[in-house]
Amino acid sequence: MLVPFESLPTESRIWIYQSSRAFETHELEGLHEAMSSFLNRWTVHGADLHAGFLMPYDRFIIIGLDQDHNAASGCSIDASVNFIQKLEQRFSVELLDRMNVTFYQSEQIVYKPLSEFRKMAKSK
Repeated sequence: MLVPFESLPTESRIWIYQSSRAFETHELEGLHEAMSSFLNRWTVHGADLHAGFLMPYDRFIIIGLDQDHNAASGCSIDASVNFIQKLEQRFSVELLDRMNVTFYQSEQIVYKPLSEFRKMAKSK
């Protein structure tokens, strides 16, 4: 069941997906609708999961889950990853690649491979 993200307890479980690029304005409506639809249907063994989402900077998808209501299981987590993979295909973005880093540089959000980020950090 979709709930406002702000209403989730502070100890909620969260997943953060960084996009390889900012979502275009015309994509955000479709992304919002897809997220709302998925979270309204997201269940664990037939029971509703209370979850909300945010999309900060038009670049991240943050899903929060109130585990006090119902905790996610392997199957429900698999369903969410499968959904995120479908979003990757639909919007031609990478959301699951953990070998990249998103950070601020000169007041811009930059997306770089982890190896490049490490080199930058070492050279300060």
